[in-house]
Amino acid sequence: MNAQPETDSVPVGKLKDQFTGLVHANVPEWQYYAKHRYRVVKRLVDGRYTLQAVNTRSGVPDLDYAEPVTGVPGVTSHLELGSIVLVEFIEGDPGQPHITHFASEGSPYWIPKMISVRADASIEIKADTVKLGSGKDPVATVGSAVVVFGTTGAPPIAFAGMGSVVSGKPGVLA
Repeated sequence: MNAQPETDSVPVGKLKDQFTGLVHANVPEWQYYAKHRYRVVKRLVDGRYTLQAVNTRSGVPDLDYAEPVTGVPGVTSHLELGSIVLVEFIEGDPGQPHITHFASEGSPYWIPKMISVRADASIEIKADTVKLGSGKDPVATVGSAVVVFGTTGAPPIAFAGMGSVVSGKPGVLA
């Protein structure tokens, strides 16, 4: 008969509970070191948001303000009310909440109301086609082939022609 050595093993569940208790006892405000789901309640005039905690048992409060951090300098967006975001507290500080993640494609509210892109000098888009609005009609850029219809002269004479855009007037939006 093979004798098994006796061990002082602790069941995994009990070990987990002991470790969790140790962390909770020694790390003040430990809940602020995790990502938490929040619901967007209101957009403030300064671009921050008022948020409601989705899981009330997580130990984090509703937030009067949280600043979105998109990860791309110069880019901001207006989130839909009711959308779910993830919030992180910088260095575990409950006074520094930041929205760091947004709803993924296909989720309700994943498309923001508006996106703003800003740059000091210019914004460069390298693509064969650029579409704005509903995306139905492409935008003409320098070098684009265009068809032109219009009138000229007095009395007005109708004309039509084809060509390409060779220059644009800065500050004029199409």
